[in-house]
Amino acid sequence: MNKLFVLGPKGSVSSFVAERFKDDFKIIYCKTFAEIFRSAAKARGWALAPVRNKIIGSVKVTESQLNSGLWRLEKKIRVSVRFVMATKDKIRLDSVQRIYGPPQAVNQCHYFLSRHFKGVPITYTRSTGSAFKHVASLKRIKGAAIGAAGGAQLHGLHAIVYDIQDDHDDWTEFSLVEYVG
Repeated sequence: MNKLFVLGPKGSVSSFVAERFKDDFKIIYCKTFAEIFRSAAKARGWALAPVRNKIIGSVKVTESQLNSGLWRLEKKIRVSVRFVMATKDKIRLDSVQRIYGPPQAVNQCHYFLSRHFKGVPITYTRSTGSAFKHVASLKRIKGAAIGAAGGAQLHGLHAIVYDIQDDHDDWTEFSLVEYVG
């Protein structure tokens, strides 16, 4: 079975897009975008990565790989961005002590965060899935993660606010590519 390398862990937006291909590929989760392409090239396999977002723009690592001539584009997938804020226990917004999420998701929720969380520290993570995983493991801090509702559920978290993205028509485009170099 072919291997498909994606940004993980499970619960990340990329992992939900990859699930569409689970019958055709063994899904391998990577920690960084660079690792996705490095591992897929080494295995002579496939990569699934975000290429652009309506608000953030191009994902430079993915764009440079796709322009290298080493990859064949199989499919583009555009998904709507719908983010939640999720916590380990059901708490009020004013109880959140720290926010976790990747820079891209934090930027896509800038208005919401600046309106409700002035002065609350933000810790950047590699993906929305890793943000959920981290918040699920917290013992003392009342942390909140940003990501897709399905990721929150997967990690046993409670969505305390839905649709926190700044643009309610936001989208991210992913590319499914095969290494041909």
